[in-house]
Amino acid sequence: LGICFAPGIPFFFLGSAGMYYAPVSHAGILLPGTFPFFVAVITMVYFREPLSKNRSIGLIAIGLGVVIFLLQSLNTQSEDVWKGDLFFLVASFCWATFSVCVRISGLSAFVVTGLFGSVSSIALLILYFIGVVDTGIEFSIRSEYLSYYAIQFVIQGVLVGLIASISFSFAIKRIGAEKTTAIGSLTPIIVIILVFFIFSEIPNYLDIVAVALVCFGVVKTNKVKLT
Repeated sequence: LGICFAPGIPFFFLGSAGMYYAPVSHAGILLPGTFPFFVAVITMVYFREPLSKNRSIGLIAIGLGVVIFLLQSLNTQSEDVWKGDLFFLVASFCWATFSVCVRISGLSAFVVTGLFGSVSSIALLILYFIGVVDTGIEFSIRSEYLSYYAIQFVIQGVLVGLIASISFSFAIKRIGAEKTTAIGSLTPIIVIILVFFIFSEIPNYLDIVAVALVCFGVVKTNKVKLT
């Protein structure tokens, strides 16, 4: 269940829904920045791992970073930003569940990707044909539509759906879920840089403090040296 369902429709739906309400930078920070927190919590509960001093400090740091984002969302002019942040947190929990399940399953990266990809595809087709969901695609032979869909297919289907999923699962098999998520904590920094140049979203000092806390917390929690 954790491999077939958690990383598929729930994760991508919640992430996409969150982007309707919250800035892109929040998605890039809360999604990869908090799922190491959930991984640590799940492993402590499921495997009964003791809560060491490093983990305690790390979890507190991540929690403070998340709280800063949520407080900013509540104080923002847009009343719906906090909804987007909550969507991101639930999506992050889904991906954390998937990460732990991959680690304990013993399945290869290709099998894992094939499982949740196949299940998600079948589920979406069923939901589409019974009228629960709509593709939102305007079928047209005009070049502007075809080029747009081609770009989305490459980004969403090949890069995110295939390459990223296989790479992530492969990394978990080789170095473990904890170290993989710790290295992934660098993603928020990359996202902030990208959204600045692409969407002209300028992070404020609280965003920077929150990112620093999350990154520090993840590394501290997993005691990983990134150099």
